[in-house]
Amino acid sequence: MLTSTCSSLFRFLSSLVIRLRLSVGRIAFTFQARFASLWRVILTFACRRGQSQIRLHANDVSVVDNKSVGERPQISEREKAEGEDRGTLAVPPVGPTRWEDKLSTYRAHASSHQFTFNPNPATPDKGSQRYKSRKVRIRHGDDISHIPVGQKKLLSALAPLPEGWRRHVHPEGNVFFYHERLRIFTESNVIHQENEILFYATKLIQQAIDHHTDGVTMDELTEIVLNMDDDDRRWYYYFVDHTNRLLFWVHPVDLREDLRMHLQGITEYDHIRYLVEARYWSHCEYYPHGRTIPTGVFEDLRGMLNYAKTDVMTAGSSTSPFTEVELVSFLDSVNSLKADMKISDHYSVWIIARLIAVFTDDQFMNFSGQPCARLNADTQLFDQQLWNRSIIFKVVNVFLLRSPNEHAVRLQRVWVDGTIILPRWKGFIDRLTLELTRYPIFSTVMLAVNISFLAVPGVITLGSPATQIEIIIYCSVVCTIGSIIFSFALSNVYSDPALANANTAADVMETLSRMKGGMACLAITHSLPIACLVWSITLFSTALAIQIFSPKERATIVTLGVECFILVLFGAMSRFVMQLFARDEDVEVVDPSAKNNPATRGQEHHV
Repeated sequence: MLTSTCSSLFRFLSSLVIRLRLSVGRIAFTFQARFASLWRVILTFACRRGQSQIRLHANDVSVVDNKSVGERPQISEREKAEGEDRGTLAVPPVGPTRWEDKLSTYRAHASSHQFTFNPNPATPDKGSQRYKSRKVRIRHGDDISHIPVGQKKLLSALAPLPEGWRRHVHPEGNVFFYHERLRIFTESNVIHQENEILFYATKLIQQAIDHHTDGVTMDELTEIVLNMDDDDRRWYYYFVDHTNRLLFWVHPVDLREDLRMHLQGITEYDHIRYLVEARYWSHCEYYPHGRTIPTGVFEDLRGMLNYAKTDVMTAGSSTSPFTEVELVSFLDSVNSLKADMKISDHYSVWIIARLIAVFTDDQFMNFSGQPCARLNADTQLFDQQLWNRSIIFKVVNVFLLRSPNEHAVRLQRVWVDGTIILPRWKGFIDRLTLELTRYPIFSTVMLAVNISFLAVPGVITLGSPATQIEIIIYCSVVCTIGSIIFSFALSNVYSDPALANANTAADVMETLSRMKGGMACLAITHSLPIACLVWSITLFSTALAIQIFSPKERATIVTLGVECFILVLFGAMSRFVMQLFARDEDVEVVDPSAKNNPATRGQEHHV
């Protein structure tokens, strides 16, 4: 009985397994057929019609080109421009794709005008006039007083633009122009200067085409920027390679003069790439219209912000160009953009380009990718002289109760290797401003105490020479007034919002670092309010001690003496404990004006 039951169960399971295998086979065959059909459709639309022939085999797919059988055809530049994942921010090209065809239309027009051809290599921040004091002024009497009846086209009353030009308004408000066929960006007035712009553009483009043997590549996505400086009346230019995200020129480029690079110790071209790539993102920031942010770029920026935020939160001396609060705010703004949607509005392009420019420039300033990369914001990469060891500084430091050395350490933390650490600079300004608002309060109290002490009977005797106590109190009053004056003077300087800007701060610090003893003078100046206040308290305490310990009863002297001794003992103990927290107290301060010092650039950001 048991044997028959087991045999029946075995036959039932065997038939069930056979049926399952047949069902799975039919499903797999159906899925394979449908997948092959779908793959065939995808390949049909992926390859260009008439240029390649698709052959499907059982195990593989091979693409056979009409000209070279067995070789995969190269994707054309046009297909790269139209591809979603091409990773470029180029404005879509219009008209002929070959530069020779483009130039043939405008070469005759440009050659009919003769101008002095003297182009100068530049970068977006150097060639642009938008942040300079422009010579355009509003004339009185040209105001519009009313709107006509039925007027709907509220457009600019300027003369119509020449053929091929388009007018754009930057998110910041300035106007620039774009030539669709020759891919020219300019902030100069094309209505009055079109002939000169086309003359320079055709000449420069032809030079770029002629320099193809030197590695210069002019693809259909290449852009050119031409701007005239209103001061020296010279034309500045640069080409934009969107495939490699770099700028290039057809003339030799001076890194310090043309790219405004003041950092020393550059020994590798892959290091310079960060600088040129940062200027590329500045170009996209200056001219954001018509561009589309690739998904990869958006994800890279989000990764940069997340990394920088985590680094700032977990490291005590992060090299991030932003503070934690700023990074959280930027990350919220970036996350509000849809990564799965097409980001092509010029406001979003401007946001992403500016942030990436700051991060890329920060990588350049910290020697990213080099053996000597700065991983800690306090790391000094250059051998420099110690300026807090000079005899004069040591004497002044002792006279001002070691306050100059404390402020010198603060300056050293924000000015490392001739570079402003912007997050620390903002904290430095906030802390100094807070201290400068507190010192006058304490000084006012001390002034009232000193005046009140002078009113004590016996301190001042009319008609007799000034006593020792009276002279000391007068000195204390002078120190108190000095503390108030120095506090107000420094507070007036550091209340300027321009000092919160990286460029302004870098210019000021660079100027002081080039002066002999400039940084020492700045540290001493910062220490004057607190030093005068401490001297005022010290002098008042001395006068009070003389008044107390003048010939009196022995019991009074002993009691007050013991009390003073206990206070001094507790003060010494507190001083010892606080020195354990003040780790930077004994840090040696370097001189940024030493020979190998790199000066900061004149911009992040550019950050």
